[in-house]
Amino acid sequence: MPKKKLTAISEEYGISFEESIELVFKELEEEMVTGKGKNTWINEDGQRVLDEFISMPVLYRGPVLQQAPNPMYVMAYIKELSKKIPVKIPMRMRGRITPGKVIYIEADNSSEPPKYNWVKTPMRD
Repeated sequence: MPKKKLTAISEEYGISFEESIELVFKELEEEMVTGKGKNTWINEDGQRVLDEFISMPVLYRGPVLQQAPNPMYVMAYIKELSKKIPVKIPMRMRGRITPGKVIYIEADNSSEPPKYNWVKTPMRD
């Protein structure tokens, strides 16, 4: 794995360049970083360290079991977690996500307990 430009890493993780440059200065050692500004390059060791500090969103897929009492949510079953969870859906999707439909769910682990949101079906490569 060769050096990577910090702008490419930021884009890959979906964070702003300013956030990523702050992480670089806080967490990485000087020998892991070359260049300055938008021309900053991160070596292989630095990329491994950044992988630990930048959290990737977790995507699940599961069937809708029922509408929740709150119309902003549906109840879905996630096989990987072996439990039924409430999933927040956008207003435009209310009434369109019916029981039996398989949806993609993004886990937001920034709080305890985690929150789950509906996401558009990801594009396949």
